[in-house]
Amino acid sequence: MVLPLELLVGIAGLAVIGVLGMALKRITTGPLTLGPLIAFAVAVSDLSMFGLGPYFWSLVFGVAVSWALEGEGVRALREQAPEPKS
Repeated sequence: MVLPLELLVGIAGLAVIGVLGMALKRITTGPLTLGPLIAFAVAVSDLSMFGLGPYFWSLVFGVAVSWALEGEGVRALREQAPEPKS
């Protein structure tokens, strides 16, 4: 029995919904929410500039948004981080 391609793609999409939901839940918990959401959106896009792919740009845009719009949360996380040992 051969299933149509559209049905197989639909079944695969349903299998990924739980993982996607869990990932979105994890990135929206904590003091920073907007930066990780922007990073996730850019990472799943086809954005490519200057020969660099979406994974690089997701880091750049996610960090920039967090620093620009969620400065208090970034400072709070930096204060909680342990000091590096020499």
